[in-house]
Amino acid sequence: MLPDNVHHLPSSKKNYPLKWFKNIEPQLDNTALIKGYLLKNSLSVVYGQSNSGKTFFAIDLALSIAAGREWNGRRTARGLVLYVAAEGPHSVINRVYAYKKHVLNDYDKGLPFAIIPVSIDLLNFGADTEQLISFIQEIEEEFGEKCELLIVDTLARAMAGGNENGFDDMSAVVSNADRIRQEVGCAFMFVHHAGKDATKGARGHTSLRAATDTEIEITNSNGSHMAKVTKQRDLPGDDELSFNLEVVDIGLDNDGDMVTSCYPKWTNDIQKSTPKKRLSPQLKIAFDILKETIKTDGLLPPTDVLKAPGNILSAGQKICKQEVFRTRTGQRNLSGSDSADNAGRVYRRCLKDLQAFGFIQIYEDYIWCRTSTDKYGQK
Repeated sequence: MLPDNVHHLPSSKKNYPLKWFKNIEPQLDNTALIKGYLLKNSLSVVYGQSNSGKTFFAIDLALSIAAGREWNGRRTARGLVLYVAAEGPHSVINRVYAYKKHVLNDYDKGLPFAIIPVSIDLLNFGADTEQLISFIQEIEEEFGEKCELLIVDTLARAMAGGNENGFDDMSAVVSNADRIRQEVGCAFMFVHHAGKDATKGARGHTSLRAATDTEIEITNSNGSHMAKVTKQRDLPGDDELSFNLEVVDIGLDNDGDMVTSCYPKWTNDIQKSTPKKRLSPQLKIAFDILKETIKTDGLLPPTDVLKAPGNILSAGQKICKQEVFRTRTGQRNLSGSDSADNAGRVYRRCLKDLQAFGFIQIYEDYIWCRTSTDKYGQK
């Protein structure tokens, strides 16, 4: 006889799918929306502070998928992309037009891409979820294209006044996003805001991050924008891509003044500067010492460092004084000699090589890590 705490299934049992151990085989079909970066049917979050460039990033990614064009050297799965511009639809329209005019040029202007320029409610039961599913399915049938990606910009505008920090409200929004993914069979991306403390990631309850397959942080340091993958459930992580915003003319307003917008121009300095070989043991130790020094004696960069041309610093990233780092390397005796001259030569050579390999950046008396990898080039 079963104990009382065992729950019996009702007579009208639901049939759940089963995969028995003996029948389990690897799933090798290509399920990439963007090869090695974003999977089909996944839930992703692109987040950043205001003016970080997160919407520009999302538009560029979306239009590359709609066009079936390579995105940063990665193959894409072409398909219908719908962009819910719930926050600033006028701005989103201009940004898409800038991309259409200056990036795609005479490429197929009939791309399977459309903007939905209204707010939606993914919080409350019986609001927009069911209607949105039916709407997408109707568009698929009419356009003759499978919807591969739905983007909602921003998550806050889809919460209909709900509490981002509350488990119940955030879980409800995530559940409705999952419902759309399951019914439509598409990937779902939220464009979201970072919290006041940028080091703590995206704003709101942690249930969002727990449900997310791919999380991408967008930062802006003096016009140099960085897209960093901060979570990948089933793909390699730690990707870092950099871009600037190219200002372009899109037309004249009613007063005859030129209206401008932007589109991302990829630079990917950090990705290109990462060495393909491992650091030497000596450089590895020096880089470890720098990271330890920044962890224990790091400080936030002064304004002149942040504003210096070409400096790449993430929001909240710490730096340290060169003299502190040099003292630490001297204490570890990298040269293996008691000679101060040898120690100085080894220190200068390590600085030169780490900078040449793209692992550090130096400005006046300050030094910091330029790449987040802990694998010494083996991403």
